[in-house]
Amino acid sequence: TLPQISIITPCLNGLPFLPRTVESVISRRDAVRLEYIVVDGGSSDGSIDCLKTYADELIRSEEHTSELQSH
Repeated sequence: TLPQISIITPCLNGLPFLPRTVESVISRRDAVRLEYIVVDGGSSDGSIDCLKTYADELIRSEEHTSELQSH
């Protein structure tokens, strides 16, 4: 059996990096049983729309706004 791993990607206005990150993670699905979660902290740069294009590929994406996000 393949090992199971969980990967969580935090995102806040990370559109320039998001497609490459998501594609890198999902390209390894054949090597492991993958739980992949992207947590968005309230992006306003189109990150949410980008994540929607991966809806069939992602296990889960969540949107949260938080005052605790570092800047």
